[in-house]
Amino acid sequence: MRIVVHDYAGHPGQVYMSRELARRGHEVLHLYAGSIETPRGELVKLPTDPSTFEVEGVFLPKPFLKHTYVRRQMQEIQYGRLLVERIAKFKPDVVLSGNTPLFPQGRLIRKCRRWGIGVVFWVMDVYGLAVNAALRGKIPVVGAMVGSYYMWLEKQLLRKSDKIVLISEGFTPVVEGWGVPIRNVLVVPLWPPLEELPVLPKENDWSRNHGFNRTINLIYSGTLGSKHNPETLVTLAERFRNRQDVRVIVISEGAGNRYLQTRIAETGLTNLVLMPYQPYEQLPQVLASADVLLALLEPAAGEFSVPGKVLSHLCAARPQVAAVPMVNRAAKVIQESGGGFAIPVGDHPAFLDAVQKLLDDEPLKHEMGHRARAYAESEFDIRKIAARFENILESACPRCAK
Repeated sequence: MRIVVHDYAGHPGQVYMSRELARRGHEVLHLYAGSIETPRGELVKLPTDPSTFEVEGVFLPKPFLKHTYVRRQMQEIQYGRLLVERIAKFKPDVVLSGNTPLFPQGRLIRKCRRWGIGVVFWVMDVYGLAVNAALRGKIPVVGAMVGSYYMWLEKQLLRKSDKIVLISEGFTPVVEGWGVPIRNVLVVPLWPPLEELPVLPKENDWSRNHGFNRTINLIYSGTLGSKHNPETLVTLAERFRNRQDVRVIVISEGAGNRYLQTRIAETGLTNLVLMPYQPYEQLPQVLASADVLLALLEPAAGEFSVPGKVLSHLCAARPQVAAVPMVNRAAKVIQESGGGFAIPVGDHPAFLDAVQKLLDDEPLKHEMGHRARAYAESEFDIRKIAARFENILESACPRCAK
């Protein structure tokens, strides 16, 4: 097949799977939004990649205005036009698209149906529900109207898709309630790029370069946005203010990072260290430098947002402490793996105590790290995952059915 995999966010696991599809003999073009600010995967063609694999960013002519609502919508519409132009040139048999705002996703689906291209809607978040909840809280009357429109739009796009892939069972009642034929719906949980995240020693080039080989490191790496509460990290740094050997290291950019800069100035915390996103190739060393890895998710995320960092943490053979809704799949994965503590969002004392417990109990810390890696190796086999997607894409491909 000729396949376009469009992952708007450009996350590691998705491009990892695209490479495996190409290794299985398909021609694969992996597209992502080049203008947005977010952690990235290996979004360049490598010497080891098959000749049938290509990866490209779709870039807007101007910087993306994430926090300006009207202009953001206009830019997303513009992005949709650029995206379908590239897809039209490639002439795929089938498109798999996820992590995508509804306006560009809508244009993609409409064009694919017009051109006779199969389309698979990869649901990594129920976008309409998220927008509805956010706008109702900010502008009750108008927000409810706009939120209802987004929910209606998402329902229509799901119904028009040939197949729907959900990353969590928690999505199933929602899409079924929206009238999506359940025969078109499949659940494939997310995965990290296991082979790209080897287990490394804490003493490595990255930790030595930053002086973290001599400290106890509590590391948060990734987005700090509306689904996270950066104040949790301030509280953690406060807990260990008097421990000269402990660092709370936050690797992020954007609004959450700016918030933490302000809080450091207000509190005088010297053990809260802020860093920009690190190059993807350094991620294994970053994770290996941690004594404890951290994850945050806000209650509004409920069952519908599964942070990829939780899965990547498992690969690093380090324990993690995550403040997450207990109905979220991230909490279930941590509990199933035995690779850390899943703490209900908002229970700051329990979050702090879990971190303290790991620092005080070295055997427990190492045992949880071992369990995490063992779980990752058993669950994240990219060959099996790509085989599932291959079957899904074939079932959505009009040419394949002839």
